[in-house]
Amino acid sequence: MENLTTNRFIRIDPNDSYYGKQINAGLEKKLWELVGTLAPKNPDWIFVLSRGWDISDKEEEPPHIRFSTVKVTNTDGAELGVLRLDARYTYEGTKQVYQIINDRVGHRGTTKTVSLTSAVRTIKKTFRADTQPEVVNKALSRASEVAQDALRSKNWERNRAQSNVISATYEWVTGNPTRLREFRDASSNDIRNKLDTSITLAMEIGTIESVRDKIDTDKSYLVIKDGDRYIVRIDDTVKLCDDSSLSEDVRSKLGMLKLVEVSQFVDNVGCRVNENTFVVVKD
Repeated sequence: MENLTTNRFIRIDPNDSYYGKQINAGLEKKLWELVGTLAPKNPDWIFVLSRGWDISDKEEEPPHIRFSTVKVTNTDGAELGVLRLDARYTYEGTKQVYQIINDRVGHRGTTKTVSLTSAVRTIKKTFRADTQPEVVNKALSRASEVAQDALRSKNWERNRAQSNVISATYEWVTGNPTRLREFRDASSNDIRNKLDTSITLAMEIGTIESVRDKIDTDKSYLVIKDGDRYIVRIDDTVKLCDDSSLSEDVRSKLGMLKLVEVSQFVDNVGCRVNENTFVVVKD
């Protein structure tokens, strides 16, 4: 494989991981045919290689690196376009095709062709430095993109900051009963209602967490209604009871849980798991 870094019109992209290293650089044969055709006809073009991978033997020095992307610039550094190889799948099998990337080609700035002649013709028409109006339009477009990106980023930061303020304020207000009462009394009806809702939800979450932490421990009973009797489990002990043999504490709390909906939790009482299953918190 020819070492393309010996050609005056070939460069390695400074952003590529192989930049500045001792390598033998090459291209796929089809891509090299295109570059080799373009270079003599365009002496002011520079072909910048990137996205390389090592195809050499393990012990081979310097390594052979094959590059898959060629950025074309002029001697002033203006980017004219990008060349790559892509695959096209046909009934005859997979074919390599030229992919030409430039704002002036295709409806999305890219076109593909299997023909070297067609590729050269497209490149000849489109690979040139931007005109002044094009420079201005691109700059305007980029300015809008930068403004949108900056706005999106700052909005996200602002929303996060507002969330932090709300969270810190809520913790500060609710962290002291006197402060909470004063804040609530001084608030508008809308804020007061929202605050009451938040406090209620916090209390409900606390109840659920408290019951959850007692499940399958010696701090709660698992009670399963089985006809006229109950299967009662605490720790690893399981026994069969009827209403008369249930402890007063379990019978009282079970009575309360039978009055609530399935999946409901009652503070210091327990929860109704389903129609016939209950978790009863021990006193």
